[in-house]
Amino acid sequence: MIAARRLPPTTRLHARGRSLLELMVALIIGMIILGAVLLTSISGNSSGRRQDGIAVLNEDAQIAANLMGGHLRVAGYSRVITSPSPTIEFRNYGGPGVRGCDGVIADDNVTMATMACPNGAAANGPDTIMVAYEGNAFNTFPTAAAPGTPTDCLGTALPPNREIPSESPAADDPYWLVENIFYVNADNELVCSGNGNRGVQQALIGNVVDMQVTYGVADVPTAAAIAAGTAPEAPFFEAARYMTAQQIDQLAPFPATAAPVLRGRWNRVVSVRVCLVL
Repeated sequence: MIAARRLPPTTRLHARGRSLLELMVALIIGMIILGAVLLTSISGNSSGRRQDGIAVLNEDAQIAANLMGGHLRVAGYSRVITSPSPTIEFRNYGGPGVRGCDGVIADDNVTMATMACPNGAAANGPDTIMVAYEGNAFNTFPTAAAPGTPTDCLGTALPPNREIPSESPAADDPYWLVENIFYVNADNELVCSGNGNRGVQQALIGNVVDMQVTYGVADVPTAAAIAAGTAPEAPFFEAARYMTAQQIDQLAPFPATAAPVLRGRWNRVVSVRVCLVL
């Protein structure tokens, strides 16, 4: 006959499973740890995306500054045709280097002379600026075909011009006038439209919310001094104040007897400030 053997209390204790309370505590601890890991991962991804977005905006802003700055640095440039005296020069292009509007123009198929600015509420939006200068193989990217034709901001070949100032004694060879218009379209894109193919636009960068432009205007002699013959032949090439496009259009005109460089309101612009909001 075999007698039954009773296990000691300690042995019975080791044979027991986990209690429901222990499982719940372990589950809660695991969820806390997992939540912390997920939160850290999500935060890191969000921060990374934000940094990537800022980097893209900075890069776009730099591209826009380089593109527009390159055109603005040569605004108003033109070769000298003849120089009959030390104080008078005749050039192919004698118009203003820049002209702008407060607000986006309705039609970009315009010239510097026919540029019409919006009125009312439309003038409160992003600004428009046109830049004009004589193009050549050094300040534009000429076409590949020899000898190479100067191009506008979209790389389109320019038509030849023959604009002879009335003061010029003789005609000169044809030249190429660049007229580039920069503005922000309805899709929040900074676009350029050139005179190589007027009315055709191309986006330069995206995510542009606003563009505001102010112009450094030089002081010039008064009309009375010009009429009396006591004014210098050229204005002071230093910005006395910064104005909006509408303020420049409201400046008093100078008489026709003034030197050519003094006649137009926009000829007084010697510097430009462009503020882009991305």
